[in-house]
Amino acid sequence: MGSEMTFEGEKLSYKAQIGLKTSDIEINLEQLNKLEKGMSKERAFEILGGIGALVAESEILEIYNYNNNPTSDADVTLKFIEGKFKSIGELKGSM
Repeated sequence: MGSEMTFEGEKLSYKAQIGLKTSDIEINLEQLNKLEKGMSKERAFEILGGIGALVAESEILEIYNYNNNPTSDADVTLKFIEGKFKSIGELKGSM
């Protein structure tokens, strides 16, 4: 568990929290399969039933964490670049 911050000069350019935030929203494979690369962040959140825990962000990047399901030992992360869905990742043992 911890956090990471990157500064450019005196400006914060990137921040991330690892193992500190979890989402109360549980998602499933059916919902994940409806996500399409390039769709808006708002549409993705609508499909998933809410906004996950924001765990990393920069000027163009946001990564959100979701509970995969109550029986899994992994959370799902969604990456958005410039407000558009880019990819799905998995964090093992993060719950």
